[in-house]
Amino acid sequence: TDSEKNAILDRITIGTKEIIKDADLIIEAAKKNANKKETFKELDSIVPANCMFASNTSSLSVPEMSNGMSRPVIGMHFFNPA
Repeated sequence: TDSEKNAILDRITIGTKEIIKDADLIIEAAKKNANKKETFKELDSIVPANCMFASNTSSLSVPEMSNGMSRPVIGMHFFNPA
């Protein structure tokens, strides 16, 4: 229903690292030439232990992004075709 949809959308916040201290899930969507691994390492020290990381990448190694992290990074690609 519209009210259920709106309730879900109200729980999604888009922003910068200043607002992530209580995040449950962070989806990275930086440009392909950005240093995504460094971004995740920086975020790793800010977010709670239960926060999950996802990358919106189709060509970079997701396991490589997870190396040296205290948590895994999962791959999520929103575009079709990937």
